[in-house]
Amino acid sequence: MQTENDDALLQSMRDICGRRSNLKHCPELIPMPVSQALVTASVAQDYQHLFLYRCDPIPRILSLEYAQRTNAWGPGQTPQGDSADSSTAFDAALDIKAILTHEATAHTRLNQSWQALLEAGVSPIALSFEELYLATPDNARQSLIYMLAGLDMVLPAEQIDTLLQRLRGTGNQNTRNRYDQFRQIDQLKQRIGDLPQLIFHSDPAPA
Repeated sequence: MQTENDDALLQSMRDICGRRSNLKHCPELIPMPVSQALVTASVAQDYQHLFLYRCDPIPRILSLEYAQRTNAWGPGQTPQGDSADSSTAFDAALDIKAILTHEATAHTRLNQSWQALLEAGVSPIALSFEELYLATPDNARQSLIYMLAGLDMVLPAEQIDTLLQRLRGTGNQNTRNRYDQFRQIDQLKQRIGDLPQLIFHSDPAPA
């Protein structure tokens, strides 16, 4: 951002991808030139690409909003008991315009990254949060097998079951039951359909 040196950016990204580490990337938080450089560098290093997304973005939006207001980014940081009920996190109404603008940018950047990968001749895979975390264990297991196959990974059945238990048993902030306290939440639900459609979106299997 300081130098706007595309060549240096691409070389830095090539160096990073050359380490062959697994990368978790959130295009919504990063300037788009960085994501573009990552596409180029990762394709050159034969990375496989997985897009994990939400069919229903509202829980993620509210989770992010709550984390930003309380600085509680994980279960160990979540206010408990009376401090949770009296939290000032819900004093201010949701800024619907700002939220939708941010989420529209996120969708647009995800679509641009997906399209860039297709144009580079690779086949990314997409999996929804709902398919992996909210579906029945049997359906989630099939989704996990699909995901692993797309990443060229074949695991024995017992390892798949262990991995599924770990995935579905971690990462929850345990704050979802508080989100209905947000002011303007009904207005957000009414406007969520205004967001750009994710081009890789598909309806999840029945839960």
